[in-house]
Amino acid sequence: MFIVKLLPFFLLQPGHAEVPVSTSVVVPIEVDSRDKKFETDIAEAEKRISELARAQKMSSVQKAALYREEAKRALSHYDSESVNKFSKLMSSEEKAIVFFTKEIELNPNPQAYHLRGVAYKKLRQYENAIKDFTAAINFKDEQGKYPFVYSRAEAYRLRGTVYAVRKNLPLALADANSAIALDPCATYAYADRCGIYLDMGRVKEAAKDAEAFFQSRRSKRDKESFSKSGQCQSLVEAGIIIKGCKNLDYFKERRREFLERVGSPGDRMKGK
Repeated sequence: MFIVKLLPFFLLQPGHAEVPVSTSVVVPIEVDSRDKKFETDIAEAEKRISELARAQKMSSVQKAALYREEAKRALSHYDSESVNKFSKLMSSEEKAIVFFTKEIELNPNPQAYHLRGVAYKKLRQYENAIKDFTAAINFKDEQGKYPFVYSRAEAYRLRGTVYAVRKNLPLALADANSAIALDPCATYAYADRCGIYLDMGRVKEAAKDAEAFFQSRRSKRDKESFSKSGQCQSLVEAGIIIKGCKNLDYFKERRREFLERVGSPGDRMKGK
């Protein structure tokens, strides 16, 4: 098991005062002790980086950049020896977390917190993801300014999606609002907020966000994907017609095809 020590930061929720977090938060990353290849890969990467940094007399910031590159390398390809897709994902994301943590220890920066938060989110380690997105959002440079201007909106959006998964809809909505306030062109934030509004039963507001999504400058592929989404289905079932969403017949046909493929719940209970 690898132990990750997070650097101090403040947990700031929208509408709340800053709450100090322990300066020594220990976050365990669950790694199968039998996964010798994982441990070997980490050790070899550490050796490469240490030797290169020593040979070129690198500063801590330069060495931190090497860990960032190692994390990107881990995410760029899957371990071909892994048994299935999920184990491949676990291996690559866990490796990246180790390297992002090393980078943060040497050179704390909002991008590293953000990227590690994304990795935690993919591994469904939601509490850790929230902490890292919060650190990215609140990070200030030596002049007390936010250096993470554009992507602070994305950090808010992603933290909001984690809150939504955990059914904390008020905080999810607050983060989606913050993302849009920082970046009115944050297209996916409108799509996310649409889903949050639907979960809260606020259908009219959800419809406005769906329209905002379709009016944005996203690709045809993005629009086609959203047009088939659960948000669109909920809207058309509520009798709200959004230009771009598939019609009700489309979703009925999808459900019919699904039932033909897997059977109805009643059939499955009867063992048919």
